[in-house]
Amino acid sequence: MYFLIRFPSDYDPQLFKYDPVVESSQLTGALVGTVMSRQIIITGFKTMTVTEPITLRLWGVVNPNKVDITRTGTFSLALMQDDDVIEGNFAIPGIIPYLAPESIQFSAVSSTTSYSRYSSDYTFTFSSEKAIPASGLGGQLFVDFPPDYLIDSYDGGCDINEDFSFFVNCYLDNNRVFVNASNSQWTETMGSLTLEIDGIRTPDDDGEALNFIIFNYDSSDKRILSRTYSTLNSGSLTYTYDGILISVNNDEPVDVEVGTYTDLITIKLPSASEQTLTLTPNTLNSTITITPFPLTIQLGETEVTFRVAAPRDILLKSFYITWSKTGDSLVPTYANLRRTNLRMRSGYVSRVVAYESMEYIPAGGITFPLLVSTPNPPYTELLVTLSILNGDTLATLSKTQLTFAKGDFSVN
Repeated sequence: MYFLIRFPSDYDPQLFKYDPVVESSQLTGALVGTVMSRQIIITGFKTMTVTEPITLRLWGVVNPNKVDITRTGTFSLALMQDDDVIEGNFAIPGIIPYLAPESIQFSAVSSTTSYSRYSSDYTFTFSSEKAIPASGLGGQLFVDFPPDYLIDSYDGGCDINEDFSFFVNCYLDNNRVFVNASNSQWTETMGSLTLEIDGIRTPDDDGEALNFIIFNYDSSDKRILSRTYSTLNSGSLTYTYDGILISVNNDEPVDVEVGTYTDLITIKLPSASEQTLTLTPNTLNSTITITPFPLTIQLGETEVTFRVAAPRDILLKSFYITWSKTGDSLVPTYANLRRTNLRMRSGYVSRVVAYESMEYIPAGGITFPLLVSTPNPPYTELLVTLSILNGDTLATLSKTQLTFAKGDFSVN
């Protein structure tokens, strides 16, 4: 089953500027949104009994570009099974989008490091043409980090002018950092604000990243009062690598067939290693197994291999390996490693279990011990049942069942 949402013709056919993000508090599973000409198909949720209304959140839809505040056309939403509608509503009233918000101007945007793949603190100095409402009346600031920044963890560290708010903390929702402050109304005549957000990793790629966007939001009316515009006032940063690049799986995502170990994955250096390096992977999910752990690239070696395994009940979504590196010189010879995308799959590939061939069975005797093997060991115990297909034979088996333990390549 899947959900199908149709947007009115007021919207651009692509709907999103970046990849869509879909969330729901009621549905379980890893939700995936696929856009098809003003339609979004939502899949990935598990079969379940729902006793309360379902809320779907779509992040990043671009609102219609309108010159007035008239209502859009109607929306449609349906729960589908193949091409059949199970239930739906095909006359959901449209929305009335506000005209474009006023402008926020950046005075400065900076990062404590200009190198890719490092944790960094960010400072934004800005002023808003529109007054920022008091927090008690719904006023709130938030910052959108562009998709170059893959934020998988954030501890909420941030700061802002004491005149604006003595107390402040922040929290993350997708790539959006919300500022929790206790402020009175702040007008443009009161001066610019300086917001610091701490402990977010810089992009994996070098070059100029996309723009940060700061919003002045009225949560009471659910209205953006002012925001930065990249076309009027750029707010981007540029990064470089600080050493030789080490690639994991040629910098491509790794597809993990859940319940089994992957094929060998290669970490490569462009030339013989100048140090003995230890690479330690972290996935923020204790059920994902990486072996060997940690990995060591010896002096003079050019590559090392590893495998990944995940349980069958893991969410079928992307998880990321963040690599820490030790053993490098004080001034790094090698850049930090790019995060490795692990894409969980089920039924994506078929795993092979093979038995050792035998040319003959000695008359009145027994064969040598035969191995049953697989190039991709199971994540948990795997029971293999053996039988002789030709029922007329007098041959017998010493075992009719074999058990592969986690990580076993062969049994006999």
